[in-house]
Amino acid sequence: MSVTPQFDFDNCPPINLLFVPGAGSGLVNAIADDKLLQFLRTKAAQAEYITSVCTGGVLLAAAGLLDGYQATSHWSVIDCLKLFPKVSVVNGCPRYVHDRNRITGGGISSSIDASLSLVQIVVSDLARDPAKAAAVTQGIQLSIQYHPQPPFSGGDPCSVDYAVYAPVAAGMKGFRDAVCRAVARRIGQAASA
Repeated sequence: MSVTPQFDFDNCPPINLLFVPGAGSGLVNAIADDKLLQFLRTKAAQAEYITSVCTGGVLLAAAGLLDGYQATSHWSVIDCLKLFPKVSVVNGCPRYVHDRNRITGGGISSSIDASLSLVQIVVSDLARDPAKAAAVTQGIQLSIQYHPQPPFSGGDPCSVDYAVYAPVAAGMKGFRDAVCRAVARRIGQAASA
């Protein structure tokens, strides 16, 4: 599968919904990318809804778009998100956090939960009918057959046995440390500006 953009930073039209996915191995570079962060700030100023999933929450925070908001991100970088002094990171392991016009999702699988919530919010805002919004959202949930029954319980650090968590967390430590260092550099740049 390939993604072919129709616009770039210079010719992107106004957007109503800004969605920032996780950046994976490119996250450290994305946090330092002033052009990307300025693009996010510019588009967010025009957008009605600002959303992210996985490590995308760290990018929203790096752009200053979560200042004064409650938020979450993938559990492996929650400590990095907490480095942003104006972001209120929600305790525990929420699938997603909705604060005013910001929706931030946890790990990749939470994108379905956050998306369904966003559909309900948008339809409710447009139709001014919460019952209709619930019906539309439930219809979408049914059409994608979203009724998760994973083979194991414990898909986040709050619910998994420590014997499962410890090696996974250890495997993500290098990534987390690199992201936290990038955030610390970004915060240092913002403080000196």
